[in-house]
Amino acid sequence: MAAKQTIYVQYMGDEITTDEIMKKIKEYWTKELKKKVSEMKNVTVYVKPEEGKAYYVINDEITGDVALF
Repeated sequence: MAAKQTIYVQYMGDEITTDEIMKKIKEYWTKELKKKVSEMKNVTVYVKPEEGKAYYVINDEITGDVALF
């Protein structure tokens, strides 16, 4: 069994976990694009706290961003 991991991004007094970032990306995928989470084959996330955003690429073709804080 793998150890549970929690990764925090902290910047200028704000904080968010990578799990919370992925939750936001999955909400966009399911609510806005009307797709199932099971259709997500791979997700790459670039966290840029200085911009207050996380940029993502889903299945090597869908791109976008979510607010961090």
